[in-house]
Amino acid sequence: MNSVPGPNNRLDSQTPVSANFGIDYKLDAIPLTLGGNFGFQSAGPVRISASQSSYGVPKRMLDLYALWKFDSKTNVRLALANALHQDHFSSSTYEDREGTTVRTNISKTNLIWRLNFEHKF
Repeated sequence: MNSVPGPNNRLDSQTPVSANFGIDYKLDAIPLTLGGNFGFQSAGPVRISASQSSYGVPKRMLDLYALWKFDSKTNVRLALANALHQDHFSSSTYEDREGTTVRTNISKTNLIWRLNFEHKF
């Protein structure tokens, strides 16, 4: 990226920092397991070329679940995906002698519930 002037001259869509943290907890008194996963991807400004740059906000994702085991062959899982319901925001800027063009994009996200029943034969 030496040909692109700084600051923030890195590859487009390159994530400087990402992390995941997951946890599962099995209750002893009842046949229930609870768990979840939290994910993080940083963002920020990126210089793509001398005249083009972009900006994105950090993404945070949270998925949760509860698993009830009736016996060794039967269980029910309730899962919640995208619990934080964070919309994705990005912006791109192009500058030249004629002026500056800025495009902004907001992508809506949805909260997803799943209920699965599983029985092994």
